[in-house]
Amino acid sequence: MPVVGASVALICVVAFFATWVFGSRQPDLAALDAARRYWVEHPYLAAPEALIEDLDEPPAELAAPDSDVLAQEQAELDRLVRRVIDSAGGSMRRFALVPARGLAQPGWLTSIFLHFGWMHLLGNLLFLYIVAPLLEDAWGRARFLLFYLAGGLVANLAQYALDTKSNVAIAGASGAIAACMGAFAIRFAAQHVRMAYFIWLLRPWVGTKMVPAWACGAAWFALELLDLRHGGARGVATGAHVGGFVLGAVLALGLKGLGYDKELRTAEEAELDTAHKADLMQQASIAAARGEYDVARENLVELLKLVPGREDAELLLAELDVKTGRGAARLEKCLRRLVSQRQSGALSATLSRVADALQPSMLSTGFALQLAKELLALKHAKHEPMIAPLLEHAATAGGRLAAEADALRARLSGPLADVTSASPPASEPVVNEVQFVRLSAQGLTLVNGADERTVPFERIVAVHAGVAAVEGRRVLLVDLVVRTQPPLALRLTSDDRAVPGLFPAGTPVPQAWRTFIEKLLSVSKATRLHGEQLATYENPAAVTAAWSGRV
Repeated sequence: MPVVGASVALICVVAFFATWVFGSRQPDLAALDAARRYWVEHPYLAAPEALIEDLDEPPAELAAPDSDVLAQEQAELDRLVRRVIDSAGGSMRRFALVPARGLAQPGWLTSIFLHFGWMHLLGNLLFLYIVAPLLEDAWGRARFLLFYLAGGLVANLAQYALDTKSNVAIAGASGAIAACMGAFAIRFAAQHVRMAYFIWLLRPWVGTKMVPAWACGAAWFALELLDLRHGGARGVATGAHVGGFVLGAVLALGLKGLGYDKELRTAEEAELDTAHKADLMQQASIAAARGEYDVARENLVELLKLVPGREDAELLLAELDVKTGRGAARLEKCLRRLVSQRQSGALSATLSRVADALQPSMLSTGFALQLAKELLALKHAKHEPMIAPLLEHAATAGGRLAAEADALRARLSGPLADVTSASPPASEPVVNEVQFVRLSAQGLTLVNGADERTVPFERIVAVHAGVAAVEGRRVLLVDLVVRTQPPLALRLTSDDRAVPGLFPAGTPVPQAWRTFIEKLLSVSKATRLHGEQLATYENPAAVTAAWSGRV
């Protein structure tokens, strides 16, 4: 809701009725009589024709005094005449800007809400309706209000500077609206405005055409400059129009140059921008899952230009670097961040996705040792094959790193399973996190570390899906139960980008997963262990507990 724009329009309408429709514009007869008497007593002074045209008898001829007295008397008569003129204009003239009054007058501000007639008011409100709402939406109400008032003041100052002695009253919102038009022509230059046209050439041509805002603004400003060069149209404050437009255009250019236009956006722009960024990330993820690495990279590079440092985009781009032979510098930076933030789930998922392409020698020796320690602490069987090569690479550095790496390698001299946590009791459910590889008539091909195998559809006895909080994120967990005693499930997560890759480009990721689960249930004839609406759980262990007692 453009509150400021609507309030300005309302104030203009109320002020119009108060000063123009119902306001008195009859002269003060007492003031008129005083001015006439003074002139009769000083007939050698210059007086307006309207002041003396209906006098019954001419004044007596008197000799003019010396110049100093004459100047004082002329100033007094001028004051009395201005009083008559002001009274004739009523409240309209009282609150208008009259340059001859000087700087100390309320008209600098009040004049921007007054109008001389219906057409003057309606014309200004039309242009206010066109340009004000978008500016207010983009800049916010407080900023737009300050801008509007500043535009009106600067426009009045420009008109005042043309003739500081003028007794002509200046009023109207057109100067402030011209400032809005200048800002609109720059800030929303690509927006199109529907313009009506009427051309009479042998026959009339009537219609409308969409014209870019910058072209509309430039054409209008050029006409105003042309009018100003020829002295301005009669009864039009052309100087105010030019001054206001220049202020608005310069301010908008300044905001654009400083980059504030990216922060000060309309609600629609912000929504479209968010949707565009989400679409770029989704398209990159799907392209990466399909092996279309160049397409994925293009989307990620564009996204990172819009949102520098976006973590999920940086991580996927790092994975692509490794898979396409561009090195692991970016990946190491991302992995360091995941380790420092204790995001073990994201770390595990990332390593699983790049396991086939990542060689320990691609990492620095110091980080290779740090990563090996992290994997030992995670105690995930799927990462066990990576630990020894990481320690071997760290040992090549010599010195303290080599000694520490050799000590850890000595602990791994026995079976790696002895280093990791003990296997859970047979009665407890076992959940192995896997990645989706492909779908075929035989079943689902899944990978766990270096172990890739196809699980026949008939082996899947039940399916459970739920959303759990993992490292501060909401992650979809899909458990494929392949054994009931003791319970054993293969877990897919929404971090797996291969599943959305099964569907046409542009398919929303949540919709892709829902369709995948429904098709899997239909083909495998497995039991559904979740409801139509997916439940949310505190952690992955709670997801496992939700289905383990039901199989």
